[in-house]
Amino acid sequence: MWRWLVFVTGSASIIWISRGSLRSRDAHGFYRFFAFEAILGLILLNAAVWFQDPFSLRQLASWALLLA
Repeated sequence: MWRWLVFVTGSASIIWISRGSLRSRDAHGFYRFFAFEAILGLILLNAAVWFQDPFSLRQLASWALLLA
């Protein structure tokens, strides 16, 4: 349930931030909105798995690559 709340709140804030570029047909805000929505969805879907075994070699390598 908390994931839906975070997704709806995140979507509303993305719409609020991008409201100017979403109205303009010449801007790329429409496509950027859906890209940010997809990224937010992927983060929420994978958040539970990220912290199951945080100090395994695979997770440490993943976090190092993510930060790089």
